Amino acid sequence: MISDEMDSDNDGYITFEEIKNSFDNNGAIASLFVNDNGNFDAAIFYAISNIVDGQYKVTPELLLAWLDTDNNGKITSDDIERFKSGEVVDPTSFKDSPVYIDAYSKV
Repeated sequence: MISDEMDSDNDGYITFEEIKNSFDNNGAIASLFVNDNGNFDAAIFYAISNIVDGQYKVTPELLLAWLDTDNNGKITSDDIERFKSGEVVDPTSFKDSPVYIDAYSKV
């Protein structure tokens, strides 16, 4: 479950630090957040997160809603690739977001 893997303080949000720690500890979902060099791809996190209490955060539900591009209830490497290419399932598509444009429209 996303919240079990990444929301280490169980506050209902996943912060950049939490997802990065999950990546560093070979978390199954966070390990999909890789760039071409095999490092953590922070752009994915920033493209889907919001500022809450002065910090970038995302809920597990929103993470699943935006990254589960085939809508099967799971986040896979194929979903991440589709996300990077602009496929999203969230009805409030963020394709015009400056973060999204900077991160992925130049690919």
